[in-house]
Amino acid sequence: MDIHSKTAKVPDKPLNQSEVHKIRRLILDRQGLLRRQPFGVGTSGLLATIQRLGYIQIDTISVVARAHHHTWASRVPNYTPAQCDSLLAQGQTFEYWSHAAAFLPMQDFRYSLREKAAVAAGISRFKRQRDKPLMNRLLQQIRADGPLSAKDLEDTREQKSASGWWNWKPAKKALEMLWLQGDVMVSERRGFQKHYDLTERILPGHVGTTMPSLTEQANFMLDQALLNQVIVTPKSIAYERHDAALTQAVADAIESRVADGSLLTVRWPKPQQTAAHPKAPGNALEKAPQKALSGARSANKPAANRTEELWFTQPETLQSAMPKTNPRLRILSPFDNVLIQRRRLLTLFDFDYQIECYVPERKRRFGYFALPLLWRDQFIGRLDCKAHRHRRVLELKLTTFEIDASQLADAAHALAQALPEFCVFQGCDQAQIGEVRPPRAKGPLQRAVRAVGLT
Repeated sequence: MDIHSKTAKVPDKPLNQSEVHKIRRLILDRQGLLRRQPFGVGTSGLLATIQRLGYIQIDTISVVARAHHHTWASRVPNYTPAQCDSLLAQGQTFEYWSHAAAFLPMQDFRYSLREKAAVAAGISRFKRQRDKPLMNRLLQQIRADGPLSAKDLEDTREQKSASGWWNWKPAKKALEMLWLQGDVMVSERRGFQKHYDLTERILPGHVGTTMPSLTEQANFMLDQALLNQVIVTPKSIAYERHDAALTQAVADAIESRVADGSLLTVRWPKPQQTAAHPKAPGNALEKAPQKALSGARSANKPAANRTEELWFTQPETLQSAMPKTNPRLRILSPFDNVLIQRRRLLTLFDFDYQIECYVPERKRRFGYFALPLLWRDQFIGRLDCKAHRHRRVLELKLTTFEIDASQLADAAHALAQALPEFCVFQGCDQAQIGEVRPPRAKGPLQRAVRAVGLT
């Protein structure tokens, strides 16, 4: 099937402004970012969160709390890292790859099997050399002696070089390959160090291990995306999978549902249309015939070149009630699920975000690890900060507001109201304000931060 089919029927009108606002709020609500405790509290809240989101990305950067802790803490009140460890120990979650390294719900374990089989066959996205004799020796050691971490393995190379996959000690590479192809699983983390044990010793007995067909995999991914993304394209569903057959299967699943009426096409407006026609009449949803996936691969173009884009959603999307916003500002991780697809974020929220820790310092605009700021249903700025835990000080190195001047004072107040809880999460009890953009917002922010007792 060609998802660029030139014969596809395309809706006559883009979504109007009220429909755009509704979809944005629906996305944020499904992602758990509009309510105080959207999925509950404690361990049950954590489990409900990851089951809704589908995965929670893991990242190594620790200038503030690591990404997986940050994503959970943004949705589950009074979250602690120990709760994440508990879910893993109880067999409620497991570590593997989604679009990147992540925690995933154990209930979805069987949907990791196709990737693992592809790794074992040498046909996956992980094009890495395997030392089979060494892998077998490691398996024997784990079977005999119990869980093993890479730190337990001695590097016998005469010359040790910088970090990176190609410089890892051979045993560590072999251990990672055993994990990728499913022979071992992560049994626990101590600090940030993974410990591996045999899959047969970790996997709960009730968990399904039947390999899904390609069609089953595609429909599972489509259902999951509709639940937490609301509005989808084949590429947003198969994000970073680098598997043409899977992306095509997802497109086929969408086409089938469009044909039977369980999915509708949506034309997302150009950015200037969203702003210029806030009260445009009409409804941009309508049924589309088979082959109605034209434009699905042209989505996510840079903003300056974007035309109206064809997306897909369920018929009830625009018939549902408009979710209420929350005045509470949220300081999010750059790897939060709602943010990780940068071009989707740009298209749907007009928020152009790039993480700059990989950008040379002289070229950074917003800072090493700028955290996006979500207020009500808009991304209104970013906060580059660092937790000095030994001094218990959160340094706000650069605060950037991207909002109308008339709202700066209110936005500064909202950020200050969010900082006490955020500081506690970072192991800090003071906030130190550095540069603020625009400069006129610094005074209101300083006064608001003093008012909440952080300086």
